[in-house]
Amino acid sequence: MNNTDKQITESAGTSKSPLEVQKINLRTQLSKKYGFVTIKIDRLTIMGNVELEENQAFQNLCQFWDVMELQSNGEYAGFYGQLFRESTENFYVSYMPIKAKKMKTKNFYLEFNPAKSSQANLKYVFDYLLPLLEEISISRIDIALDFERDLSSFILGGRSKKKIFFGTDGKIETRYAGSGDEFIIRLYDKKKEQTEKGDKVAQEEAQKFDQLWRLEFELHGSGFIENQLKKEFRFLSDTPIYQLDFEDRNYIELSPQEKIIFLSKDEHPELFADLSKATKAKYNALRKKASIIDLADMTRLPFELTEICWDYPKEINLIQFLNDILRTKGNEVQVADS
Repeated sequence: MNNTDKQITESAGTSKSPLEVQKINLRTQLSKKYGFVTIKIDRLTIMGNVELEENQAFQNLCQFWDVMELQSNGEYAGFYGQLFRESTENFYVSYMPIKAKKMKTKNFYLEFNPAKSSQANLKYVFDYLLPLLEEISISRIDIALDFERDLSSFILGGRSKKKIFFGTDGKIETRYAGSGDEFIIRLYDKKKEQTEKGDKVAQEEAQKFDQLWRLEFELHGSGFIENQLKKEFRFLSDTPIYQLDFEDRNYIELSPQEKIIFLSKDEHPELFADLSKATKAKYNALRKKASIIDLADMTRLPFELTEICWDYPKEINLIQFLNDILRTKGNEVQVADS
């Protein structure tokens, strides 16, 4: 049994090492202060290059995929489909060398959800498939943090574009922020989504919580992701995600006009930026007094608690996990002991 096999198959909670105790304490602290429940990789897209003619192992793999795409002359153009045809798990895979050459991109593409993947399928990807690839990169990753608390009153700050969606009852259900090209931040009612759109298992899981909200970071572009990975995703803490206390005396005593200015920093930051330095300083100081909690302060803390595998849940260190994927060629993906 190699190191990856050993680490993936070890059961959570079997060790009471100092590291395990530290993780338990961290989870307890985050739960008490923020209502933190879990952190997961909700989507992962891996790209790379492989030459079919020079790789017999890859040739054997391709013949089991769903579809072979042909050119007009009858020659093959590539393969795509589900990596595991007999599984209900979604591991979409594509090998399109001709199209990739025209578009000047990598010819292999794999998209899956590590949190909804079985232990056996993840081991296959890490131990057998990824080592066949060259120039591996990560073109998309969705990092999802769940909280057992109502986050509808939390504001996504910063200068990025924002959208708010309301339910039929007039309550906020989803907030969006981000550039779109490199990252999107979503804050939404996960319990409502699972109850209305999830399968039976998801619905039953959602009913375990009085409240369940998700904070999701969707990152795009291999260059952006790898640059942020080198910085251990410090940018996640750059966008304020906070709740204001509108019962605070400093806010209540403001005039209606002043309240508009107070809130404009979030809803219209471009207008707030045009205010005088003294005016901005005044309202920034008021906001600090009226702020209850900022989730941005904790977004990077639970990385070592990241969960993968639905059948045998494991905790891995997110940063180490992603770095190991990028270094897969000639190495094994190391999954931290649970």
